[in-house]
Amino acid sequence: MPVRSGVTVPASPCACGLSGVRTPQESAHPGRDQFVPLGERGGFGTPGAAVPVVAGAALVAVFAVRALRADHPLLDLRLLRRASVGRAVATMAPFSAAYFGSMMLVPLYWQQERGLSATQAGLLMDPQFLCSGTVMQVSSRISDRVAPRAIVVPGVLVAVAGFLAFAVQAGSDAPYWRLAASLAVMGTGVGMTNMPVMAFATRGLTGAEVAAGSTALNIVSQMAASAGTALTASLLTATDGFRTTLLCGAGLMALTLPMAARLPKRRP
Repeated sequence: MPVRSGVTVPASPCACGLSGVRTPQESAHPGRDQFVPLGERGGFGTPGAAVPVVAGAALVAVFAVRALRADHPLLDLRLLRRASVGRAVATMAPFSAAYFGSMMLVPLYWQQERGLSATQAGLLMDPQFLCSGTVMQVSSRISDRVAPRAIVVPGVLVAVAGFLAFAVQAGSDAPYWRLAASLAVMGTGVGMTNMPVMAFATRGLTGAEVAAGSTALNIVSQMAASAGTALTASLLTATDGFRTTLLCGAGLMALTLPMAARLPKRRP
């Protein structure tokens, strides 16, 4: 079995350049003290912000060049030229960025804006995860019998609707049951989207390509999640509070729709 060569590239430098940590004693924004962009401490052109971003981007570029030139790369980026893999990656990137950004933001909202404990915040997130996991079991079973577009586009619409409903209601007096129900709707949409996109990405691949294709999709999703979390943290301190940041997250998730609409409309 050939030895795969490549360069291990941490995506964290870019994220570190976009977000930072400030202690409560230093915070200028009560309730939003955990996440303060490095740029707020002296501008994004300062070394503390610019160097990690530039270093991270350079390492990603080196990795991409190496992967495209190596005979047996650690991550075969040439698979992105395949229609199935390329479209799946383009669909999952903004979706993952928005979804995982919300995973940081929503618990923080429960605790900072509503004054709940970590346990209470976790319990209020349960409906979202239960709906997501349950629907994912169904969507994974029918993804090979239904056109990808027929599942993914409605899934993205449902997820955006739930996200938007939560964002609009986010405040200090919204009923908990309505907010939890909005998250459950969002989780339903997430369950309708993730597995069909992953199944579509590996469709048409053979042998070792299947593993390489799924790995590429997972890595892109993780990088998008890191970027989305950093962007969310930065927006939270640059805007007037949770509601605006949540609305921006819903807008980011909506950017998934144009690519989801390009998925095949016929059954495999």
